Amino acid sequence: FGFPYPPLSLALAWPGHALLGDLRYSEALALVAALALMVSLGTEAALLAAGVLLLAPRLVFHLEQGWTEPFPMMLVALTVVTARRWTRWAWLPLGLLVASKQHMVLAFAFAPFLVSGCSRGPWATVSQAWPFLLKAVAVAAAVTLPLALLDVDAFIRSAVLLQLREPFRLDSLSLTRQLLAWGVPLEKQGAMAVSLAAGLLGLG
Repeated sequence: FGFPYPPLSLALAWPGHALLGDLRYSEALALVAALALMVSLGTEAALLAAGVLLLAPRLVFHLEQGWTEPFPMMLVALTVVTARRWTRWAWLPLGLLVASKQHMVLAFAFAPFLVSGCSRGPWATVSQAWPFLLKAVAVAAAVTLPLALLDVDAFIRSAVLLQLREPFRLDSLSLTRQLLAWGVPLEKQGAMAVSLAAGLLGLG
């Protein structure tokens, strides 16, 4: 059914496949980069986050399956580090993050924090946030459109519609899968509603 993720995920996986015969080398390197970026911040919260990621019980399973999550993880860390150290350039990794996986578009909700360098002070004003967001959108478009435009119909079917048509996956590591394991009856629509509610709660 085609490649079900945005082209950037394919580009990030390619070196491991091309150079070492297994895309998972790229994913392992992305995890190492994410951890290094987190540790480089030197704060207690960043070190705790790095420890939680490194000791996550299903991390090795993610690598074994060749799932794409290590790439967004690396790009989240890169976005935060850039916002803390080189604030005026944080739109660049944010655009790459949004282009790495479909649901990463939710990262745009954090743009006001990034414009202000992830400070605990006031959010950026709308006039500051809009140019920042537009540059991030331009980056996401620049790394997605060249391949997507080669066959727009195939791209929409593989990277957009497939995600909506896919059946509920029992191999997922989601909250809804755990609810099923606990005996809560959920079908695909109910699982999507629970996931969306949990995601919005997390964003809040």
